[in-house]
Amino acid sequence: MDLIKFVTQFAGKRATPAFAPTDIASLRYWIKADTGLFQDAEGTTPATADGDVVGLWKDQSGNAYDVSQATTEKKPLLKLTTNGINNRAAVLFDGSNDILVRTVANWLSGDSAGSVFIVVQLDTIADLMAALATADEGGTAYYMMFNPYYQNDAAGRPLRVMQRNNDTGDFVRVDDILAVDTAYVASIKSSGTAYTIRMNGVDRTLTAVSGSSTGDWFADTANRDNLSVGGVKRSAEAYFMNGLIAEIIVYGDDLTGDDLTNVETYLTDRYGVELQYAITTSVNFDSGSSDSVVVEL
Repeated sequence: MDLIKFVTQFAGKRATPAFAPTDIASLRYWIKADTGLFQDAEGTTPATADGDVVGLWKDQSGNAYDVSQATTEKKPLLKLTTNGINNRAAVLFDGSNDILVRTVANWLSGDSAGSVFIVVQLDTIADLMAALATADEGGTAYYMMFNPYYQNDAAGRPLRVMQRNNDTGDFVRVDDILAVDTAYVASIKSSGTAYTIRMNGVDRTLTAVSGSSTGDWFADTANRDNLSVGGVKRSAEAYFMNGLIAEIIVYGDDLTGDDLTNVETYLTDRYGVELQYAITTSVNFDSGSSDSVVVEL
């Protein structure tokens, strides 16, 4: 009996029952560009037209972690239809100084594991961009950042988690390269002991540029003063996003199984991104030789 094992990866969509991020109990944070946007930080004038400034982006999780910006020059823009992501609304950050911030001490400090999902589309390649961050405003030694791009070599490498707790930072990235003007669903997870990063539904090979894949999460990062979208606010604001963010979802668990599939399918369906599946199948049959067989679907 010879064992023939094949692995195939294919693009496609899986039909699932109606799902909303609130269906999973550990939901911590949820923003999406078609709901809860206002032009002013106080939330009195809705942002509804293409090109409207965004001064307030309201959290849909029920936890009221709204992020805002009072300075007009630092407000990102609402983009609709063909200016968004696959005809869905998105928020455009200019890569210069746009950032939305909420003051909150040690955000999600009770979570030693979790899952972050970000729908992003880069407009250009910049040195470092943070889509979601939380940091100490008194220095640069305590922070967590979820970066859709970090150019640390000639080609540049995307999708990185950066965590530092006044120690050697754990900076872990994927080995793939993102393209501009292309939408991605990024899933960055921690089991509490290791990181997993997925692009469009598939685990990616990771490289630790600094430290290691410890899985250190919010509970492992002290002295933090804020939550920010589109950049990081440490002793100075920096690492500004250059491109579109359509949706961010954060859970307090390392999602697996149906929960993980449901969230990724929900996002890829909404934004027209092809969800990929890695399938491993084993086939046993009688054979008179040891020749291998490759099956492609």
